[in-house]
Amino acid sequence: MPWLPLAGLLLLFAVLFSQGLRKVDKGKVSAFRAYYSAAADLRAGQNPYDHHKGAYPYVYPPLYAFLCEPLAGLSRSVAATLMLAINCALLLASLLAGSRAVLSRLGHLPSAGHVLWLALIASLVAICPIFKELLSFQADFLILASFILAIVWLDKHPVLAGCTLAVGIAVKYLPLIAVPYLLLRRRWLAATTALIASILLTILPATTLGWSRNLHYLAISSGGLGRIVGAPPAPQSSARTHALADPLNISVTSSLARLAEARGWSEHVALALTAAAFLIWLALLLNQYRSRRFPILAWPSPGAQDALPYRALVAVEWAGVLTAALAFAPNANLLLAIFPTMILITLLQWRSGNVPTWMLPTAAVLIIIALYLPMAVMGVPFTEFWNSLGAPGWLLLLAFLPLCSASLTALRDQSRPA
Repeated sequence: MPWLPLAGLLLLFAVLFSQGLRKVDKGKVSAFRAYYSAAADLRAGQNPYDHHKGAYPYVYPPLYAFLCEPLAGLSRSVAATLMLAINCALLLASLLAGSRAVLSRLGHLPSAGHVLWLALIASLVAICPIFKELLSFQADFLILASFILAIVWLDKHPVLAGCTLAVGIAVKYLPLIAVPYLLLRRRWLAATTALIASILLTILPATTLGWSRNLHYLAISSGGLGRIVGAPPAPQSSARTHALADPLNISVTSSLARLAEARGWSEHVALALTAAAFLIWLALLLNQYRSRRFPILAWPSPGAQDALPYRALVAVEWAGVLTAALAFAPNANLLLAIFPTMILITLLQWRSGNVPTWMLPTAAVLIIIALYLPMAVMGVPFTEFWNSLGAPGWLLLLAFLPLCSASLTALRDQSRPA
């Protein structure tokens, strides 16, 4: 057993958990207040979306409050401690399972030592978003686990992969971005399962709420989603989410919405600029495929994708899906950068001789800057300026270009006959 990385992970999680307990002891449980209150409302037969006071109104679909109902039977401090433990478990599972999947898919032995070292280094690179999200008691660790466990089970257990994605879709919608990719890569069973299971999970609260109340709450939460993406629903009929141009939203999409707002342009212009930015980024990636003669659309059946280079390409493309999700989703989740970081670390460890020496260090610098800056707290002028630019999202988009290029070069070399 490789004791050093194991001790490092245990120490890291001990520090994270102890810091979380300090927040609980002080009563500073941030977003958990909204989940706890919403779950208590459901138990009492009240509307969880009526709580418009405080900094953390409940904005998710009713399913998450439904799942949190058992916690509402406990005191808030005990429930928050249990949620902290659950989030730590989800993070640890994501780190270990994701590390094993990346090593295996890129053609390397996923030994215990390699998995633990990769998990430890990736967690240290992403320590700032991990620390921030964990101490905010957000639901984002569930979304991270949804994405990573889906890629772990995609080949051998596509139904499980689809169900895992469905949990994330039914809670926060964001994993829905993976469904078009699965369809593009002929993963019909996983994509279909994700859609059907997410619908079933969405209507699950109706077992206790009743059909009409569940539909009413879904309408409220979807109205809040419309506000996030630029539609202005009536406040009485939607969850109180942040607007697209809100300073708290640090994505590329939100930065362009703020630019349009400052120039007096409509939000349609901001969305058009976002689409243009995405298409340019995608065109640059597709050009890398063409230059290295990798197929873009003509892929084999799912069973044949278990061999190189397709097995590795799925991992790299999944990292691209997560990068696009965190860069373009209005409420950016920087935790998703953990998976692309794992790809980067693995390539740095086993770099092909034909990969230009500047590519991987450039990607590493961009990712580190995106995840470590700003280290100041919210409210400091530099932090506000940094976030207003959507700098993390832009930097991670740029970082994925050399990361993808290095990955394709290494895979091309592996695919050549000896």
